[in-house]
Amino acid sequence: MRTFYRSLQASAAVVAFVMGTVSIAAPAHAQSNLTLPPASLADSVSALSRQTGAQILFDPALLSGKKAPAVQGASNVEAALTRLLGGSGLTWQRRGNALLVVRGRAVSQNGSTERPGLRPRAAAVAKPRVAIADRTSDHAEGEQIVVTGSRIVRDGFDAPTPVTVLGEEEIKRDASVNIATYLLKMPAFAGSLYNNGSTTSAGLPGISSLSLRNLSPQRTLVLLDNQRLPVANTGDYVDINAIPNGIIKRVDIVTGGASAAWGSDAVAGVVNFVIDKDYTGIKGEVSGGITEEGDDENYKVSLTAGTKFAGGRGHLIVSAETSYNAGVKHVSRDWYKGYRRVVNPAYAVGNGQPYILVAEHVGPRQVAPGAIVTDGPLTGLVFGPGGQPFQLNEGQYAPGAAYMIGGDWQATDWHPITQDMQVPLSHQNVFARASYDVTDNINLYAQFMYGRSYVDAMTTPFYQYGGLTIQRDNAFLPASVGADMDAKSLTSLTVGSWHEAIGALPYETEKQLYRYTLGGSGDFDLFGSNWKWNAYATRNKSDFSQDYTAPIMANYRRAIDAVMGPNGAPVCRSTLADPTDGCSPFNILGTGVATPAALNYVMGVAQMKGWVTQDIFAASFNGEPFSIWAGPVSVALGVEHRREKEDGWSDPISQARGYWAGNYQPLVGSYNVTEAFLETVVPLLKDSSFGKSLELNAAIRHADYSTAGGVTPWKVGLTYTPVDDITLRATRSRDIRAGSLSILFQPGQVLTQALFNPWTGNTDTTQYTAIGNPNIAPEKADTKVFGAVLRPRWIPGLTFSVDYWDVNVKGAITTPSPTVLIDGCYTGRFPSYCEFVGRDAANNLTAITRVPVNLAKFHVRGLDFELGYNLPVGGGELSLRALATRGLKNTTNTGLPGATDSNALGVNSAMPRWRYNVSAAYKQGQFTGALTARGISAGVYSNDYIECTSNCPARTATRDTISDNSYGGALYFDLSLNYAFMPGLEGFFSVTNLADKDPEPVAQGIGVSNPQWGIMSPGNGYDYLGRSFRAGIRFNY
Repeated sequence: MRTFYRSLQASAAVVAFVMGTVSIAAPAHAQSNLTLPPASLADSVSALSRQTGAQILFDPALLSGKKAPAVQGASNVEAALTRLLGGSGLTWQRRGNALLVVRGRAVSQNGSTERPGLRPRAAAVAKPRVAIADRTSDHAEGEQIVVTGSRIVRDGFDAPTPVTVLGEEEIKRDASVNIATYLLKMPAFAGSLYNNGSTTSAGLPGISSLSLRNLSPQRTLVLLDNQRLPVANTGDYVDINAIPNGIIKRVDIVTGGASAAWGSDAVAGVVNFVIDKDYTGIKGEVSGGITEEGDDENYKVSLTAGTKFAGGRGHLIVSAETSYNAGVKHVSRDWYKGYRRVVNPAYAVGNGQPYILVAEHVGPRQVAPGAIVTDGPLTGLVFGPGGQPFQLNEGQYAPGAAYMIGGDWQATDWHPITQDMQVPLSHQNVFARASYDVTDNINLYAQFMYGRSYVDAMTTPFYQYGGLTIQRDNAFLPASVGADMDAKSLTSLTVGSWHEAIGALPYETEKQLYRYTLGGSGDFDLFGSNWKWNAYATRNKSDFSQDYTAPIMANYRRAIDAVMGPNGAPVCRSTLADPTDGCSPFNILGTGVATPAALNYVMGVAQMKGWVTQDIFAASFNGEPFSIWAGPVSVALGVEHRREKEDGWSDPISQARGYWAGNYQPLVGSYNVTEAFLETVVPLLKDSSFGKSLELNAAIRHADYSTAGGVTPWKVGLTYTPVDDITLRATRSRDIRAGSLSILFQPGQVLTQALFNPWTGNTDTTQYTAIGNPNIAPEKADTKVFGAVLRPRWIPGLTFSVDYWDVNVKGAITTPSPTVLIDGCYTGRFPSYCEFVGRDAANNLTAITRVPVNLAKFHVRGLDFELGYNLPVGGGELSLRALATRGLKNTTNTGLPGATDSNALGVNSAMPRWRYNVSAAYKQGQFTGALTARGISAGVYSNDYIECTSNCPARTATRDTISDNSYGGALYFDLSLNYAFMPGLEGFFSVTNLADKDPEPVAQGIGVSNPQWGIMSPGNGYDYLGRSFRAGIRFNY
């Protein structure tokens, strides 16, 4: 309880009070005290939206030049809007949660009575509400749906490709410190990265990157207001932390292939962050948070201002934001139990025992804080504090195993006490946009965005699982150990260490994004119809740098080979031959015995800088050139030229691959692509005896790459509404992903990993090199989506949708992991892998080479469910929303001769069988409260494992036996509360993981690399921070 109060006090120190969640739009007939002076109709409708919190959609052209009377006093939004529109020739229609301003009579759901080529937009200062995602709300802001789901003006439900829309109010209600935290709670995002703290050699720390369907972030296209964003590092990850949260109006999630509309990378779908570029007023947020354990303190301060100028023809918006997460040092949680998968000590061929044992209290037996003997008659001898030797209780272990069960497992376990559990992360973002109506039909704009992220954290220690040779004449060898060696005729010892004297390795990563955009939009009449155009040119420049402190291996090997010098003091053996080599002897035989001079000699800083430049020129047109029997035919067409270039720099030692890890290699290369697309919507049926409507949506794009030639993605879809209550939709598409800069031009990135060596049964600490492949071809994916949307008229406010999706990627770009290469070579399943696995005469692993190839196949399949229901309850409004994804298939195939599919369905790091998010929000007067339940189903480690505890069948090259192949799912509850103190000022308070549920124990694998904490990462639907609090205030005037 004391921790709870400390958490609240820390939050209150950052914010003024502790109340509230997001306010939800006013329910029908709710009264508001309005103050609307006589003004232009557009300004009055915008003010009405702001004062009531209702979402009002309108086409600016419809309201242009019209005046509105004053509206004062208590009124509901419907009555007030009716009065404002009086005499204008306009009326309004309720579209689910929104009010749509239309010409004299109500329009159909596809907006056919609207002016061709124009789309409705949200009121400029509105606080839009989407109680549920797009598939379950009648109408969400037209602009966003148009942009992402299709290039053509569409209602989101009528588009054949499903689009989920998350509105500003939903995002605010979650009260997360950044948008990534909120999005990763959505079921569709599986396998995403959140504030990544690993893979320092690839510059990944601090990145949050989205992955749909667990097909990797590289197969999910990320857009900012319909424009592609550049990668943030050498690994092709777009960091969504670079997007200022204060300007986000909504987030579109296209959960189907969209390459025909948007180009490469849209294999799994598209995530489009739509900005509120018409915002007028001033708004901001000051908030802070902390976990119940008193760590991961965080804050956010944002300010956004927008104003019109030049008599309303111009508009300016500026936004700035800063946020900070203090992170979590080490595994400071009591759920850590050393839970891992190890080779069963009791296993023997034919004895019926499982080969793999799932156990807790598992620790290393080939490394220690000082050093430990890993081979020979002195195996298990540990050099402890001050160099004093003692014998480790090694518990139980299999021959040659790197880990032991029980015994002194905590004495050697570096996993919970080194690397940060969550890295500290600092963000700063600035956005500015100026637009001007040159004429009534032409708008020009200039836009700038800057984003910065900075990480200063600790990663894994310098571990060496055996393989270090200590000669008998080593100057630091205790006399008792030397005597024992003499008695046993030993001339050297083989030891391992994780080097407590060096400790966790620090690194600093900085990423900066600069975006400069010039563009314009407008409309014109041609051949008797109105056309809308949009054109822009943008330069995206992504700068990233990293400093990583790591041992210089040549210095390290010289320093640990110490002998007594002529003067009776320890000296490096190399110094005897070359007195000018500068070597300082490094004592690893114990803890607390290394000298600062030795550490200074051994350690260095691997440095890397990179610059990615992306230039894009694009133009598109949208119109309805003619009509047929069922209505107007819509057409969108356009061209785009994109050039991407990367330059890099690294220090000389890195280029010589001289560090234990890091070893950044400058990436230099470029490519360009020119694309043209055409999309159409053809109405085939309208208000006939065969149904209400039937529309065909087709699109095609041709892309010509300078590296890979031409490729043509396409899409064909149908939307059929037999009656008003039911809409059916289907899409078939061919989608692509082309080789990126790193895939094409990677010069040889070097990483270090402790790998299990099946030839010797030992664990070898080995460097592996990832190189590029300039001959890589675009991968192709065949996507099918079939779905239905139900809006039963007898249950007003209820919408339900279900969509079946199937994505089959062929010729997938993939780089086999070191473990896959070793396994394929050792088992003989893939002899060609052996050329990438280096071994010496004793079969010790010496080097691994990884090359991207177009061989793999991925096939995923599942169902998406979405339900929304809004209804009045007790004088307020209750909004229910449910999102769920059911995995049906997840297979991979290496594509090599004789390869079979590997099934990962139910492996929660790949594709859980179920993932869901269900929320209920209630608003009455000034108060809003929401409760969210989010969860994931139980999983398995591998579908290739055979679970057994006795009488186990013989293991094979493809199927191992395991004592327990399952782990639990998780269910978390989040609470948010909001109170509006006055119009435009609200306080909020939220609690995530309300029940303080510990992460489910998930035993990690036999291999050694990053810390193994025995849990699943948050990017896979699990929570490891425990109960957390956030509170703050928001204002909007």
